[in-house]
Amino acid sequence: MAVSLEEQETTINLYPKAVDKSEIYSCEPNVKKKMLEYAEKYPDEFVITKQDEVGIFASVPRDWFKFKPPRRLTMTPEQRAAAAERMKQFAGNRNA
Repeated sequence: MAVSLEEQETTINLYPKAVDKSEIYSCEPNVKKKMLEYAEKYPDEFVITKQDEVGIFASVPRDWFKFKPPRRLTMTPEQRAAAAERMKQFAGNRNA
């Protein structure tokens, strides 16, 4: 079942610190894919409790959730030029 962008959501229920588990639900395709990967890789910690054609519910260790701002790089023009050159070399090596 396709879910529109307006309907796609991920919710996290963080319980009191005394409870070591939290619940997560998602119907976003990229998050669902990651949830399935984690359930396979960490079956004792990441437990899928319900799955249907729309979304996935899972029980997850509380300490897996962190708030972290995106990394922002400030580069000098020289650093940008050096990085661009490295990327050109990398792209050239991939096509060889």
